[in-house]
Amino acid sequence: TITSSFIESLNESEMTSALRSSDGLCLPHLKKVFESVRDLETCNLLLSIHREKLESLRGELAEFIRKNDYRFKDEGFGAEGDSWQRAISKVIGNHPG
Repeated sequence: TITSSFIESLNESEMTSALRSSDGLCLPHLKKVFESVRDLETCNLLLSIHREKLESLRGELAEFIRKNDYRFKDEGFGAEGDSWQRAISKVIGNHPG
């Protein structure tokens, strides 16, 4: 299956690097992968990578919220401007249509 192929490929540095440089998996897919992981090392690797991704997104969401305060409205948005959309996609997945 795709899930087992993904898990097996995490042993390759290229795949781990690609995952680290991506936005990570959405939570529904991450849950599916965790249900299939059989070893603690892979589980810890996935947790570490996705914890970093989620903490970064949490920081951007906090900045988005702060900049929506009328006192900071003139600061304008940067990368955090679409963080709320990325957070939704992270939680529900990116379903077309």
